Amino acid sequence: MRKEDTPSFLSDFLARRSAPLLDAFRSWSRAHALLHASFAPVADHLSYKCREFREYDELRSRFEEYTDGWTGCRFLHQTIISGRRVAVIGLVDPIATPFGGLRVLELSEPKTMRAELQGFDHVEMYPTVGSLDDMAEALNSIRNRTLASSHMRSYFVKNMPEVHKIFFEFKEFGALFTLPLAVCAAFILWRYGVQTLERPWLRYSVAVLMGLAFFYLVVAFGLGAAVTKLRPA
Repeated sequence: MRKEDTPSFLSDFLARRSAPLLDAFRSWSRAHALLHASFAPVADHLSYKCREFREYDELRSRFEEYTDGWTGCRFLHQTIISGRRVAVIGLVDPIATPFGGLRVLELSEPKTMRAELQGFDHVEMYPTVGSLDDMAEALNSIRNRTLASSHMRSYFVKNMPEVHKIFFEFKEFGALFTLPLAVCAAFILWRYGVQTLERPWLRYSVAVLMGLAFFYLVVAFGLGAAVTKLRPA
């Protein structure tokens, strides 16, 4: 690769290849309302684990070509952690996240004796209010709720499939009928207007459609609330 091609290569590397992880990170943070968390987290760095030693050397050399403080990276420092090289790279252009821009990339060699996730691996945060223990406790509670929900669903699939069909499958698919039914009722009212009051079959059709839409909506919410109370015996 020519040196003049390095900026576009690094831009593609940081923007396109990190997109799946960052999209998942944004969705996760919104799902758990972390933007309004009491510990006010801020994004610290993005981690990339190389697939092989040659990839580490190539990526590090590309960033080193532009360690001039304004084109590619602000700084590049390398150290040895647990027997493998780890480079910390200061990015000139931060990567946007809900918790501020990521200005640091952590680049690490693969572990020779251990299989692990490769590629963009994780985003680290730190609290601006409270302590690390407070943030760790809050994040652990989110993790435990997620694991409990996953465990509960798999338990009912294996041991009580009838419960799973009612409280999970029927709830999920039944709620899909609400919008089409409501749209059909609205179309009849829009199409026939005041004639709906004069024609019994139109009145009955609108009433049935709205009743079914309300039924599926209430059932979905009711079963959803009941699911949170279910616990394996």
